[in-house]
Amino acid sequence: GEGDEDDELLAPAMRTMSDSDADEEEEGAAAAAASEPPPAAPPPVDEDVFVTVLGEFYNWAAERKESFESDLGAAEAAFSALRLFLGEEALTEPEQLFEPLHKFLVRFDAVAKEVEDAARESARQEARQARRQAKQGPKGPGRLPNRILLDESARSQPAQRPDVTDVVAAAGGGAAGGGAAGG
Repeated sequence: GEGDEDDELLAPAMRTMSDSDADEEEEGAAAAAASEPPPAAPPPVDEDVFVTVLGEFYNWAAERKESFESDLGAAEAAFSALRLFLGEEALTEPEQLFEPLHKFLVRFDAVAKEVEDAARESARQEARQARRQAKQGPKGPGRLPNRILLDESARSQPAQRPDVTDVVAAAGGGAAGGGAAGG
């Protein structure tokens, strides 16, 4: 109920307010348009805006373009001379001439790196082996482990002769008594 009746009563007033708001907006837009200056006319066709705005850059770029064209001519002449020198007159593009050389250089660099890596690894292994040998001591025919040396020395040395004092003591004469020698 009651809310619907209120909406019906307020609807004409709402329409009137929105109509008057729209009228005010139209009047404001018209007034603003009248106070703004008209848009600038496009420049004449015969005047180049780029040169006017970026004149210094344009002059520099024009000089550089001439320099680049001169360098390009020199490079093309050098390429033609190189083609003739290498006997490849049929090749028309630098890529055709330089691709085999490029492939060779890439492969050469890869092989050179492999050789360097192998040499480095070999040096590391030699250093490890030298450290192991230093920790264990020298080996080979000139040096045997201590246990073997003791066994070998006992076998290779002639039997030791008994000490004189031991012989005298065994004979019963003792060193102090002078027994057999004193008589």
